[in-house]
Amino acid sequence: MNSQIKNILLICFGGLGDVILFYPVIKTMKDLYPDSKITMLVEPRSKVAAEKNCNVSKVLTFDLKNKPKIKDYLSLINQLRTQKFDIAISMGKSIMVPLLLFLSGAKQRIGYATNKLKFLYTKSVKLNENQYAAKMYFDLLKGLGIDTEKLNPIPEIKLSKNDIKWAENFLNENNINLEKDKIVVIHPGASKISKEKNIIKTWSPIKWASLINHLLLKDIKVILTGGPDDKEDIDIILENINKDSEFFINAYGITKNLDQFGAILTFSNLLVCVDSAPMNVGIGVGAPTVAIFGPTNDKKLIPSNNDKFTAVRINLDCAPCLWDKRKTTCENLTCLKQLEVESVLEKVLEKLNMKCLV
Repeated sequence: MNSQIKNILLICFGGLGDVILFYPVIKTMKDLYPDSKITMLVEPRSKVAAEKNCNVSKVLTFDLKNKPKIKDYLSLINQLRTQKFDIAISMGKSIMVPLLLFLSGAKQRIGYATNKLKFLYTKSVKLNENQYAAKMYFDLLKGLGIDTEKLNPIPEIKLSKNDIKWAENFLNENNINLEKDKIVVIHPGASKISKEKNIIKTWSPIKWASLINHLLLKDIKVILTGGPDDKEDIDIILENINKDSEFFINAYGITKNLDQFGAILTFSNLLVCVDSAPMNVGIGVGAPTVAIFGPTNDKKLIPSNNDKFTAVRINLDCAPCLWDKRKTTCENLTCLKQLEVESVLEKVLEKLNMKCLV
């Protein structure tokens, strides 16, 4: 029967991090149906994460954020129907999901049983949001008869030899001794779209600068990274750190894509970041990670029972609040503003097996 499955559609509407968290589903589908062609339907902002997955044959995009019109949906449906999919699987809770899968013409249609149109699926799956997101997506495979209860999937990002070589050359050019130096990669930013939606998950750039200065004083090689959306914060950080330190390396604007960023992480001792796509890249390449959390739930975004990946946050009665209680972050942002540099530094040094003497 597996040999009869030739065309598979996987839909993951969300950010870069969501697509990375969907990787275990992609890999398992390819393992189950090795002769199949997998098409992914994603938002334009996440196209690069879908394209870099070696098990994906084709990537389609649909811009949900740009308020698509009826004609846009009709064009998409027509495009999907011409592919003649054998199986279509989609994350998402909205009423649009079962309708889209049904109209795609796919023979088998699998999604979460979250609305009245679930009868349009050939198999619906109970949604459990109180778990690691990659596991939540992986549960969709129950619709194919897979027992996912004892499995704890973690995304895996495969990097090319060229990217690994590029990172090795970059580190050598910056006089980093891979055998002796302690290397910490700092990525302070989150996506621009989250900021525009008043979803603030980033720490103060002044606190980032303070953390970097503490690490530099301990002769730790600090590599500062970031994307175009992070320029404002990066500028403030650079104004408040000892840029002349022999232990500081500014990689902002040097890494051109997620692969190069991920390749640097493979040589580092630790990634320090916030809840963001770079965090998921760190997890995907298996880099030890300390992630700062405020309004979001680390239990849903970091793999459990894995000491490599650690969240640092303060305990508040009101946190985490985002998505479960609110759709935007509050003005107070106590969960981030009261998280002190010393607390993050302590966790970072603990991961590096170093003593914390602030």
